[in-house]
Amino acid sequence: MLTRQIRMPVNPQVLIKYPAIRAVRAGVLEKECQKLEKRAVRAEQKAHKTEEMYRQAQFKVQNTEDSFNQLMHMHRQALAQLENAKDSISSLKVDLNEARNGDWYFWDFVGELRCGICNQDLDGAYSLTCGDTFHGSGSKRLSENTWSTRP
Repeated sequence: MLTRQIRMPVNPQVLIKYPAIRAVRAGVLEKECQKLEKRAVRAEQKAHKTEEMYRQAQFKVQNTEDSFNQLMHMHRQALAQLENAKDSISSLKVDLNEARNGDWYFWDFVGELRCGICNQDLDGAYSLTCGDTFHGSGSKRLSENTWSTRP
């Protein structure tokens, strides 16, 4: 069964005459105040929690932005390295074609002058032959070499 509470305005003179009514009314008001205080505390806690979540979200956004910027920097570096690699490949293709034509010498890793075709140690003997190909005309070709490890 549903009950309905009807609030009737209380005359202040009645409260003065009947202290029990005043005490009941004060008790009800006190309970209401306590409820409101609890709600206020919960609302404040919720507000702090929301603020903290907002700060964390901002921090994550900043980290994401920083990560994105780092990735873009790495991407630009990789593109530059790719471009350098393409240039190196082009240069190597030219050198390979020169080597196939017998116009190429290089210093190997132990510092010996070798033919780019037969890998024969030349050691300053620029008149050696590589099969039917003449090994060289000396210092001119050596100075044009792009692979030399010596100055």
